[in-house]
Amino acid sequence: MQCFDRMAHPVCSLVSRRLGVPIPVIQCMLLSIQQMTHRVRTGYGDSTFTYGNNKTNPLQGGGQGNGASLPLWLAISCILISMMEDRVMDVRLQTAITLQVLLYIAIMYVDDTDILLSDVTGFDSLDDVFYRATRAARTWEEAVLISGGAVRPEKCYWSAIDFRWKNGDWSYMPMNEFDGEIWFKDTNGNPKLIEHFDVDRSKDGLGIHINPDGSMHSQVEYIGTKITKWATKLKHGSLTRHHSYIAANTSIFRTISYSLPASSLSIEDCQKLETILY
Repeated sequence: MQCFDRMAHPVCSLVSRRLGVPIPVIQCMLLSIQQMTHRVRTGYGDSTFTYGNNKTNPLQGGGQGNGASLPLWLAISCILISMMEDRVMDVRLQTAITLQVLLYIAIMYVDDTDILLSDVTGFDSLDDVFYRATRAARTWEEAVLISGGAVRPEKCYWSAIDFRWKNGDWSYMPMNEFDGEIWFKDTNGNPKLIEHFDVDRSKDGLGIHINPDGSMHSQVEYIGTKITKWATKLKHGSLTRHHSYIAANTSIFRTISYSLPASSLSIEDCQKLETILY
C-alpha cells in the first residue's frame, strides 16, 4: 500500500548504509523530506493550509517524483525477500530442454508481489503446501509492516492448483474441494479474509490479468471492456478522422500494446478485439 510514501526513514537509512551510501548523503535527503512544508497549488493560488515540518510526527517515505524512491524500495525489497527465503521454502522449476533448475520465492514488480509455493519433495500433500502458504502470508505481512508498509487485503487473492486424474486424463481440482483460509490485517489491525479464486480467475495486476491456469480469457475481456468504453466516448464526440487516429495512438493503442509482452492471445482473440476497436 502506497509503497513509496510509507517507507520508514530508519529502515531507509539502514538499507542505504548496507549498500554503502555515505551517512551525510542519507541525512541530507531524509531530513529534507522530514522538514519540508507542503502546500496545495490550485488555479486560485496556493493554499494557506500547510502540512509537514512536524518534529513530533515527521513525514516519512521517499516522496513521489524523488529519483531515490525506487532504489530505496528495491533495497528494502531485498531485505523482504531475504526474510521470506529464511522462513519459506522456495518453488523449484526445471526447464524442459536444458534441465536448468530455477528457484523462486516471489515475483515482484515495485509493490505488486506474487508468492509461489509448491510440492518440493514429490510427496507433499496440498495441506502441506497450504500450511507453508499461511506461514508465507504471515511472514510477508510482518516483513512489510516492519518496513513501514502495509498489505491491502482487498487487493490480495490466492489460488490452489491440484490435479484430478480419470482414465489417464487430468483436470484441475474444483475450487470447492479445498476450503482453506488465509487472513491479512488491514491498516487498522482488523483481520480480513483473503479471497480464494478458482484457477481460471484473477484480479487486475498492473493492468494485466493472468489466470493461474495460464488462460487469457480474463485479459481479453478486460481489454475488450477498455476498448468498448473508449470507443463509446469517441462516438459521442465530434473528432475528425485525423484526430480520432491521433487519439487512438496516444490512448487505447497504448493500453493494448502495454499488455502484449505478458499476454498469449490466439488469432481468434486478436480478431475479436480488432472488431470491437475498428
